[in-house]
Amino acid sequence: MSRTETNKTLASLTLLVLIVVIVGVSVATSHKSAAANMFSVAPNKNSGSMNMKATPNMNMNTTATSSSTYKDGTYTATGSYTSPGGNENLMVKLTLSNNVVTASTVQSGANDPTAESYQSIFIGGYKKYVVGKKITDINVSNVSGSSLTSKGFKDALKQIEKQAQA
Repeated sequence: MSRTETNKTLASLTLLVLIVVIVGVSVATSHKSAAANMFSVAPNKNSGSMNMKATPNMNMNTTATSSSTYKDGTYTATGSYTSPGGNENLMVKLTLSNNVVTASTVQSGANDPTAESYQSIFIGGYKKYVVGKKITDINVSNVSGSSLTSKGFKDALKQIEKQAQA
């Protein structure tokens, strides 16, 4: 084997080892972050110090806790968002029973024809992410390709959560 071939082989092996190390560190770091999010440290109310006992944090939703209780009823709110065509609105109506959405309707309030088209697509596909779910578990981020309309829905959902607080 010539000196040039040996150098190329060593360079290839070095590159391969470097890639394996980078991927390994990346995977280990992401697993560590996920594990850290599963536990929380709570303040000790009696002494003012921190309770260092790790307790499971099963509620990964940071916007509301699972202990939140909402009043049964039907609630309506108008969510808004900004699209390339300007400000758009979306009227959301939710019925809650035992913190679970039992019915929902969404009405387009779009000013722009493109936004109206996306809202129609959203309205045609959002219910499977909402009806039958706990209000705190609802996550609509991109329903049928309509990510901006989802922002308007989330805005209305926040308002409804405030209205329904027990």
